[in-house]
Amino acid sequence: MKNPWAHRRKLLVNMNRSEVVRYEELYLKCWKAQNIKDKIANPKLQLMMLPVQRKVVYPKSKALSKEANIVNNLMNHGLTAEEIVPALSMTPVEVNQLIERFELPRCPKGQRT
Repeated sequence: MKNPWAHRRKLLVNMNRSEVVRYEELYLKCWKAQNIKDKIANPKLQLMMLPVQRKVVYPKSKALSKEANIVNNLMNHGLTAEEIVPALSMTPVEVNQLIERFELPRCPKGQRT
């Protein structure tokens, strides 16, 4: 079975950027108008006016791994990521990934900012 959107993809590939933007704006305008007509024709129809953009949301209180806990403690004592690398025999990439993933440094337990 052929992809029903293949013609649209071919059309967009052959357009330059300004034509694509203009096409997308026109498509969105027509899509919103059709949604309004559909709601009038069938009031029980629950359509969204815009597609939902879902982001990955990580919980703020994500439990720290053993390595992340050590990095957090060292950062709370004033060490930078560059100083932590040789102390823990880790690569700079690993330390930076821990800092980003666990949103380090965190406050020590029992202390609030």
